[in-house]
Amino acid sequence: MNKLNLSIDALSLQGAQLIKSTKTGKDLLVIELESSRMQKHNNGKVYLNLDVIERREGTDKYGNTHFVTETSSKEEREQRVKMPPIGNAKTYTFSKPRQDAPKQQYKTEDWDTSGSPVKDEIPF
Repeated sequence: MNKLNLSIDALSLQGAQLIKSTKTGKDLLVIELESSRMQKHNNGKVYLNLDVIERREGTDKYGNTHFVTETSSKEEREQRVKMPPIGNAKTYTFSKPRQDAPKQQYKTEDWDTSGSPVKDEIPF
């Protein structure tokens, strides 16, 4: 069984900026949707398509087996535009199949009306 672990530089995304909050002073990552490759859908969610490509030269000195890019458009693919890498990925191979723990079965009464789990009355 294989697992891919991805790591991306969020500031490499098109339209991304790091700014300071005037209210809290904390760092904020802001992505201007119009200048990014992200797509806002009718369901209110925002999606970003990424390509994970196997490295031709094999594993690099950090153990990365793949690199990550933003997905190119059809026109860019026809013009053979190469997207810059924004991150890396490592493949982990498990020699022994993982024994998944049995899934816990929940009853309707285990959830409150907001969809949150009901807390046990046990004091510890």
